[in-house]
Amino acid sequence: MKKISDNVFLIIVTALFIILNLLNTYIVTSSLFNQGMNLYRITFQSLLNSFLGDLGFLLLLTSIVYLSARKKKTIVISLSLITVFLSVMVFLLKMYALYYETAFSFFNIRTFSNHAPILGRQLTIKLWQDLFITGQFLAIIPALVFLVIIILMFNKKRFKENSKIAFNHTTLLRVVKGIIVGLSFSSLSLINYQYVLKASQFSSVDEPLKGVQSVGLYNYYTNNIISYITSGNYNNHPMDSSLLEKGELFLEEKTHSNPLNFFDQETNNSEAIFKNKNLVILQMESFNNFLVNLTITDPDTEQQYEVTPFVNSLANDNSNLYYKYFYSNIGTGKTSDAEFATFTGIYPDGENVTYYNYIHDDYETLPKLFNEKNYSSYTISGSVANFYRRDAVYKSLGFLPENYLNQNTMEKDGYYNPEIESHTVNGWVDDNVVFEQVLDLLRRDEKQFIFALSTVLHVPYSEHETITKDTVWEDLVPGQMGRYLAYANYFDRAFETFYTNLIAEDLLNDTVFILYGDHKLDVSVFELSKILPEAVNIMDFQHHQHNIPLIISANNIDLSAYRESTELVRGQADLKRTIVNLFDLNAIYNFGIDILTLDKTITYVPLTLDVFADDFHLSVRRNEIVVYDNEDYEIDILVEKFYKLKEQNDILFKYNFFKNDDDET
Repeated sequence: MKKISDNVFLIIVTALFIILNLLNTYIVTSSLFNQGMNLYRITFQSLLNSFLGDLGFLLLLTSIVYLSARKKKTIVISLSLITVFLSVMVFLLKMYALYYETAFSFFNIRTFSNHAPILGRQLTIKLWQDLFITGQFLAIIPALVFLVIIILMFNKKRFKENSKIAFNHTTLLRVVKGIIVGLSFSSLSLINYQYVLKASQFSSVDEPLKGVQSVGLYNYYTNNIISYITSGNYNNHPMDSSLLEKGELFLEEKTHSNPLNFFDQETNNSEAIFKNKNLVILQMESFNNFLVNLTITDPDTEQQYEVTPFVNSLANDNSNLYYKYFYSNIGTGKTSDAEFATFTGIYPDGENVTYYNYIHDDYETLPKLFNEKNYSSYTISGSVANFYRRDAVYKSLGFLPENYLNQNTMEKDGYYNPEIESHTVNGWVDDNVVFEQVLDLLRRDEKQFIFALSTVLHVPYSEHETITKDTVWEDLVPGQMGRYLAYANYFDRAFETFYTNLIAEDLLNDTVFILYGDHKLDVSVFELSKILPEAVNIMDFQHHQHNIPLIISANNIDLSAYRESTELVRGQADLKRTIVNLFDLNAIYNFGIDILTLDKTITYVPLTLDVFADDFHLSVRRNEIVVYDNEDYEIDILVEKFYKLKEQNDILFKYNFFKNDDDET
């Protein structure tokens, strides 16, 4: 076989550089490699636009290499190093997407500043496993190909030591043409995207995933990092008169006692049946609704195993209220975004961690409102004090610094001892320890609002001596899902012990419990389908992921009169208004609906743009709807109405509409 010439070899290397790196972008943007991710529906226009954007970027890089390197061997090495860098970038972007189910933005880089080294190591291992199990390793194939090319080049002694490109007028013209075409394609892609975005009524509602899919992966992130470096502050949003008017009208409407819902119907309020009682809110880590009343059957013995028997007993108690169509309202902040929605009644924007980007001192929050009623407001979690910047954020949201109880304070006060193995689970303070401190708080003679977070059920559900060893769960459901069930069962037993102690000490009479999950279970479609076979469908997968339980329990108060409301869709952002009414707090703003009423509403997940209502599930990104009744819905009308609501909601915190008139603007 005749040996190919050096010039042909260089042409092949250049072509491979463009083709392989271009194909690699679809690892991030194609549904084939992102089965559990809500991607935007691909149109011919968006596909062509993203193709041109990335092709232009690669042509530009290639031309710059040819212009600056000159030596043929240097050109091959340069293209190889760039390919390795781009492959690693794509690989890391896939890791981010697997965990957050959306695209990365440099404006959200502070997401990685959370201090949780053990969790970080475990998540890294878990994400690497997922990447290889689901075939995401394909992202590094271009890098491997070019490493082989480098080896072949040196092994076959390609190119003479000073072999250069003949840089004559013709060659220079070709390189200049490459630069011009590359810049033109990249710019055209961006301009076209911006034109389409501005032509919509809601151009302020934009997110990285849409940009990545519309202008190309490399093209988008090149501009994203330039914008990040040059702007310096993500909060530098341009305010115009139309946005100002929208925000003012929306906020003014929420000062009404009966504001309109999504369907333009007047809403109602429940009575203050819990006035002057204590309130304990338990936000349960990664507790999905499918866990409630879930039993796993051993196929050999036909024996059934109940995963969360104690939580089930609360949900099935007719004097309590169990909402089975309750949904999370999270963005990339996940747990912290769930807190924000609960405290304020406002949805996060989805792409940014609210606790990092949009915390002001001016929000009207539950702890502030309880403080006004002479309650002592406490918050307690099993993480370190600065996790999600809570040590600073909680003060702005209304908690006194000394009433923020965490891993640091629990160790100082003798509740938590890191030397005792049972006190720590995967880097978090064990829930049993957290519940012990909540129990001590409830022993105090004062009116209390306690916001507690469980942490044990946090991903990645590694093998654990106490939780997973010698249990049936992995035998019944192999893999990560089986370990998740083991962790859920462990949490259930810890909570039962805590609740039993409350009963034994007669501490429940004046205390209301509100329990709800914070956010989705972070597992793949494959893992979830082990217990929910229908989850292989993306719409069913999103429904089960974001459907979390809500249970309201008040000792000696029969809530059965409100039973009908439990069949309606509700979300975390509805909790503030509900609690305000039930405890007779003096709020100015009425966001969402009162959960105990029969008012209809929609609730949405900013992270994925899934919209849930009693009669339909709308995926805004996919432009797809699942209807539960016989009514016809115009998707375009619903999407437009949703974008209007989201834009109004996001304006409030992006521009801090809650500040006092004498505050600096």
